[in-house]
Amino acid sequence: KCFSNDTAVATAELEYHSFKIMGVGLGLAKVTFYFEGNDEYEPCSMDLLVNVIAYETKINVDETLDVYMGYNGRIEYDIEPYNIFHLVFTSNDTNVIRFVDDYGNFEAVGNGVANITIDLIGEGKYLSSTANVIVTVSSVETSITVDPSFDLYVGQNKYINAKLNPNAGSLTYKSNDTNVVSINENGFMKVMNEGVAEITVSYM
Repeated sequence: KCFSNDTAVATAELEYHSFKIMGVGLGLAKVTFYFEGNDEYEPCSMDLLVNVIAYETKINVDETLDVYMGYNGRIEYDIEPYNIFHLVFTSNDTNVIRFVDDYGNFEAVGNGVANITIDLIGEGKYLSSTANVIVTVSSVETSITVDPSFDLYVGQNKYINAKLNPNAGSLTYKSNDTNVVSINENGFMKVMNEGVAEITVSYM
């Protein structure tokens, strides 16, 4: 026969000609095997200590991630062993990376570096674990294409042909001599007088 001193941790039972021990909860239990004896044999017993431990878990994730400001994405990961666990995503700088839900989806809201912590909350027979991702957010590189020079007559009007690559916003225009050429916020130029004017096209 056999019995466990803590059936919340381990159970023991005789199954045909062997003993079956099952771990049911975390902890340490003592299983006692005993023979009651008979006319021919004396009784005897022995104890077995059963230590029921939890499964180790692991979060597999890239340690670094580079994104552009304004990017919306998700921290990609997988878990060992595969199962459904409760994960918590935390950014140490929400001015750089801000999470929008509990599934690792985020917004890159500012330039800088954020340390992302992923906590796996262990449940039942599984241990907790943690992983970190360093996310670097930078601005998208932009360029402006524009005709470098052209000739106009006094009284002539013209839109300046400027293009922002990629098209991420609005351009600003400025003339260094509005007595020669004036230009409005839409890039529309008016030639006022003879001379040379430099037009600056900017994206901030």
